[in-house]
Amino acid sequence: MRPTIFPQKALATQLETQRPKSVETATIIIIAAFILFGCFGRTVVTGKELSKLPVLASEDYFFNNTLRFTFHRPRFDPSLYQFHIPFQLYAQKEMSNLRLPLWNPCFGCGFPTLGELQYCTFSPFRGIFQAANPYLYNLGIAVKSLIAALSMYMLCRLFSFSRGASAFGAIAYGISPFILRELELPNEVQMFPLLASAFIYLGNSRSFIKVALLGASTAVAIASMHPEFFFLATFNSLLIMLAARQLAPAAPPAQVGKNIFLAGIIGICLSAPLLLPFMELVANADSYKFHEFAIQKNTAQTLLAGLVTPVNTGGSVFIGVIAILTAVFAIVFGRKRNLGLLAIAFFLGVWCCLPSALEKIQFCSLIPPRYLHAPLLMVLTLLSAHGVDSISEKVQSKNKRALVCLAAIALVLALAPFLLLNAHVPLPGYDGTLPVPAILKSEVLKGAVSIGITLALIAIAYFAKLPKGAIALLPFCLLGANLLSLGDSSRAALPPTFPFRYRDTGAIEEIRKSGERMSAACHFVFFPNIALSYGLRDFRIHGPLIPRSIAALHKLNRAKTADSRSEKWSNRGFTLPTVYDTASVQYLITRWPINSLADKPLNYKPFACLNGVPQHLIDPVVMKNGEYCLSTNGEVFCKFDWELIAKDTAHLAAEIDVLDESGKVLARGDRSEVGKVGESESTQLLSILIPEFQQRRGNIYLVLNLYSALAESMLPLKTSMPIRANGIELLKVTPQDNNFQNLSDARLRFVKEDNEGILLYKNTKALPQAYLASNVVAADSLNAAFEKMKDSEFDAHLQTIIEAPAKELQLQAPNAEIKTASVERPDPQTVLVKTTSDKEAFLILTDTFYNGWHSYVDGNEVPMYRANVNFRAVKVPAGEHQIRFEYIPLAFYAGLTIAAATLAAIAGACVLKLRKDA
Repeated sequence: MRPTIFPQKALATQLETQRPKSVETATIIIIAAFILFGCFGRTVVTGKELSKLPVLASEDYFFNNTLRFTFHRPRFDPSLYQFHIPFQLYAQKEMSNLRLPLWNPCFGCGFPTLGELQYCTFSPFRGIFQAANPYLYNLGIAVKSLIAALSMYMLCRLFSFSRGASAFGAIAYGISPFILRELELPNEVQMFPLLASAFIYLGNSRSFIKVALLGASTAVAIASMHPEFFFLATFNSLLIMLAARQLAPAAPPAQVGKNIFLAGIIGICLSAPLLLPFMELVANADSYKFHEFAIQKNTAQTLLAGLVTPVNTGGSVFIGVIAILTAVFAIVFGRKRNLGLLAIAFFLGVWCCLPSALEKIQFCSLIPPRYLHAPLLMVLTLLSAHGVDSISEKVQSKNKRALVCLAAIALVLALAPFLLLNAHVPLPGYDGTLPVPAILKSEVLKGAVSIGITLALIAIAYFAKLPKGAIALLPFCLLGANLLSLGDSSRAALPPTFPFRYRDTGAIEEIRKSGERMSAACHFVFFPNIALSYGLRDFRIHGPLIPRSIAALHKLNRAKTADSRSEKWSNRGFTLPTVYDTASVQYLITRWPINSLADKPLNYKPFACLNGVPQHLIDPVVMKNGEYCLSTNGEVFCKFDWELIAKDTAHLAAEIDVLDESGKVLARGDRSEVGKVGESESTQLLSILIPEFQQRRGNIYLVLNLYSALAESMLPLKTSMPIRANGIELLKVTPQDNNFQNLSDARLRFVKEDNEGILLYKNTKALPQAYLASNVVAADSLNAAFEKMKDSEFDAHLQTIIEAPAKELQLQAPNAEIKTASVERPDPQTVLVKTTSDKEAFLILTDTFYNGWHSYVDGNEVPMYRANVNFRAVKVPAGEHQIRFEYIPLAFYAGLTIAAATLAAIAGACVLKLRKDA
């Protein structure tokens, strides 16, 4: 029996008490049909793309080979393709090979997959709607919207709202712009009303089976949702239960408390295979959230404006103007029945705005405002559904005073957006969205029309002598009016997109076949983690939780930037320190040539066309100096010194192009910002590769263009320098000249340019994946090893630092010789190494040292040590040996045992209960 929340049912609900259950089923079918075929028909039937992946991925060269400009623009949450999709593809690949994705060898130097709950690797939604299948992936967005709508319908029915009012709330929540925008992320906002419904319905039951189902629902939520979203969903569900209990509890407080406690224990135990590895990672990890973090808050005016109009499109708390109208009506005429829901909405709204008093509470400041929108929308939807029933009741009872008050509220809501728009009140975005004036004007007008239609419908129902059955149709009429105010903003939040496809280039294939570790020379062009989608072993790692040893290695990488032996990259100011050698980074990919020669400095020459005189190019920019270097591979490295008028040059960019005699563009280089805000001078490094340089005949021209960074349009130049194709002709190059620098013996050796313009470099000084070393130094802790490696004299080719007592590291006749060992990787959880040596030595495997890895020499388990801050070391005797590294995570298998025991206990309890009842 459904728990009754309000002591007096709304009149519209009373009209339904005698109707058959088939009407309930028909209502659910109509809602489902509207969502799947009315809103997402093209996706469900024809497979039309809705995913934002292609839009997001257009910022990375792995997906978009036309990308040249790296000026950052705020977009939808990029963690979707930076974190979640790569991990999801890896997990699906492993599961298709009948293996659990316990360890990820492609992420950094290796990463415990299970430990990071934020990637939702084992989410059932991600398992069913796989990213590898475009149709299923896009269908999943529609299905999640359906789940959001139906679970909201269920929640409204549990509050004893009428079917019409519940359908009103279901559609308002299921297709609200914010919910649609978030569906693709693993935040799983559809779980908020679903979990709240489970808490209310199952938590008020006396049946153990239903309590166990509540625990199982909690476990599914833990596996599916971002941890912070899971906490908010659980917290919000408990608050809604408390608000309901103030009015008409469905079960004694002791019983409900017992049920919630027992369900929580069951949920935790069923989630133990995920929670125990997560706790282990947190205990051994570093995170940006443990240190500095930016406090995010919403402004009160943006939040309030977002209630009545989608001022920030998908970033607004908007469920339709009519929904807000009915919610306000429910608050005014709720007769204290809605105080609980109102208190929750007020609390969440204040938290979104984060006043200075709450800023001091670190937990509150860690939750971005966007995370609070889903629970806030859910509470507002419940209020609006109750308001719909209240309006029906007032119409039926001919309550003139209430309806006059409704008209006054409607007038305020209709005029407020117009006043807001004309007053030019600042409405700053807070999550990558910005006000869109054109959309805002259109939405304000449609909101006013929707309010007018609503008042007309209510007036007709009030003055006409309608039967009681006809009054029950009023909520569906209000639903139609709300859709009018909601439709365009919902479509804008989730518009159709073009297909998302992976690319396969020569450089990607060569690295994949080699099995070697790689990195990339440009953060924005080749974002960390994306290589995981292609099965490449990327040294870079970017995520919320990182094992402490990996974090130390990357901190060491940054510290080595100032090392005199570090090597500057010509594009974007990146560095190549000796840590890359230590980590066995064999390949580097880039979009533009890399200045790789600290040990062999580049021979820069001044551009002759400058005549050693500063050149005034356009009003805010003066080129003080310019130099270049040409290599025999066709690499062109340019260095410019600019004098800037800061306020005018914040959005200017420069680009180097290569043209032939006819003016045809042979290659376009990196388009990079000339300076930053507030700078009066800057030095800019640009580079480009002349394609097929050795085979070319005739003159080649190097041309500089200036662009507006925002409009991405070329700017007209005001200069006396020679002009070619609207740009400055800096240099004329003839391939047959002899003034090129030979870089074939550089540390970073150019390998090739592949079929889609990716440049591949080989790090000639990188250590092998596995090698034997005998010159070892003891360190008693990770910090001590870090300090030893930080020393400018440290060289991993000559010395290895191992965390162990000195007496355990004693070897006979140690020397600095490095001997390569052969490596085989049959699966991600196993590494096989074969060694041959005439003396005892330490085998160093450049994979992450982490709990759960075991080492075996010729089948016998031996101790494993941490080497060079992050890697694995095993002492190996002289002769031929096979060493096996195997990942057996104790935390996972302990959690699996707990989950299995919990399931067995639940099954046993259910059997005993059934026997007792029989």
